[in-house]
Amino acid sequence: MAKQASNLDKRDGLQRIDHTNLIAVFERLQLTDLSGIAEASARRLSKAGVRTPVQFLRASVEQLGLAGMHAEVAKFWLRRLRGFEGGGFEGVARKSYSHSHV
Repeated sequence: MAKQASNLDKRDGLQRIDHTNLIAVFERLQLTDLSGIAEASARRLSKAGVRTPVQFLRASVEQLGLAGMHAEVAKFWLRRLRGFEGGGFEGVARKSYSHSHV
């Protein structure tokens, strides 16, 4: 959300996004304005009925699953949209390492 806030008002450089204005800010944006959502992701979300950032914010994990998101990724996005930054999404843990020398 910090990246979104810095891009909202270039004149002043930064706008605060919090629980009091989150919906109003999201209503001014397109899905592809969200950092991490490119055209392909927006198309998949659209097929699941998510066409705006507000709909993305209000979507369920199950609805995001229809867009091809795994449950953990969907939960990550839903938290991120509410301002909780948890770092990057880490994929499935490796089970083995090939060519490792001990």
